[in-house]
Amino acid sequence: EVVGGHAFVDISAGGSHTCAIRETGGVLCWGRNSYGELGNGEAGSPTTPVSAIGVYKSVSAGTEYTCAIAPNDAAFCWGKNTRGRLGTGSATNTKYPETVAGGHRFTAISAGTEHTCGIRTDGVAMCWGNGENYRLGNNSATSTNPVPVEVHGGHRFKRISAGSSHTCGIRTDGVAMCWGSASNGRLGTGNTTTARVPAEVHGGHLFNEISAGNAHTCAISTENVTMCWGTGTNGQLGNGRTENSLVPVEVID
Repeated sequence: EVVGGHAFVDISAGGSHTCAIRETGGVLCWGRNSYGELGNGEAGSPTTPVSAIGVYKSVSAGTEYTCAIAPNDAAFCWGKNTRGRLGTGSATNTKYPETVAGGHRFTAISAGTEHTCGIRTDGVAMCWGNGENYRLGNNSATSTNPVPVEVHGGHRFKRISAGSSHTCGIRTDGVAMCWGSASNGRLGTGNTTTARVPAEVHGGHLFNEISAGNAHTCAISTENVTMCWGTGTNGQLGNGRTENSLVPVEVID
């Protein structure tokens, strides 16, 4: 058990640190803190959870940084800011939570490896940070994007997940879309062609949840079937095989 006897309502594990939201809305983080990713204004890895500054209703721990959504739907990020992954308008690291630029309001946020994506309250997806491999979905491969940019296509999303070099989301109608690097089939589009803008996942499935990893993606369908696609060399697709898949395959019992 995490020490302290806390009760949590949300939790997220990043590269080398973890953050969770207590029932009171306060955020506790623990683990590596080289760049201020724990958000408590200090550096150095604590042996017990420490309190990040502020009150939030959701949190996402990425690689050496963290992002969260406040009760007023404003987004905040802190930690390492290489390639503008914090979305604060600069590339300066911060040990304290800073507001994501643009005055946007979000219902969801996902911190990846070097880029971040969120869903605005109107359903529009926005991403910022490292845009290489077109992982921001705005038809640009600019490497440093320190402020949010809209994902192309005019889609409305209910879920979004930023991986390492790709991003996936679920539209409000349940259709899954992915964009960025398609290496080993991680986009699930049936090919390995990089998607500069959102492309539909193959198969016509409808989904409720989705999670983009380093080189593979998994999702839960509206029929509660778990499906994965992409790199499968270590069995990460859960289908009993060690082969890559360009399209969704069912996880077996």
